[in-house]
Amino acid sequence: MTKQLLKNQISHDGETLRGFRVSGDCLNSRVLVAHSLPGRTYLGGDMKRLTEYTIAATICNLILLFFCCVAMASDDAVKIRVVNAVIGEAEGEPYKGKLAVACSIINRTSLFGSFDKAMRGVYGERSKRVINRLYSSKTFVDAVRAYEEALDVGTCDFVGGATHWEGTAFKTPYWAKNMRLVATIGNQRFYVAKAVSNE
Repeated sequence: MTKQLLKNQISHDGETLRGFRVSGDCLNSRVLVAHSLPGRTYLGGDMKRLTEYTIAATICNLILLFFCCVAMASDDAVKIRVVNAVIGEAEGEPYKGKLAVACSIINRTSLFGSFDKAMRGVYGERSKRVINRLYSSKTFVDAVRAYEEALDVGTCDFVGGATHWEGTAFKTPYWAKNMRLVATIGNQRFYVAKAVSNE
């Protein structure tokens, strides 16, 4: 994060005051917090000290930037985990299959009430190919795109609210007993709980 304190001299009520702007680059997203607040200057043009008011305002700006960065870091952590899961679960699938997995993960978050709970049982994010980064750059780009598109309302309608999936090469999993098959996309079957699908 880059922070720069810009001093811009301004005139107000016949007194020489200082305006302050704190700008920063937080996790590749632009963050701008600006204030033009009074701070007395002394003869010679060099500022000896800030008024208590200006100091307090500057501190508030920095605190705001801090919490903004924390929130953005949290969002980035979620994105990284979903992208890894999409790669681990659907690396060999066409783009629609990757998008279906991303959508199902988003649906799981609503079902389980928290992202951490939703990711339990999604083993793809910890696969050896993901951990060792053995996937192609195209696979990574597609997984990022799938995550970003899955966040848009309406994009995921084609998976029928699916929260679970399994490869077609495997036998029907035990947990699918009380679930309804809602889609087969590529080499994966997608399921939703019967209670959720109103059956």
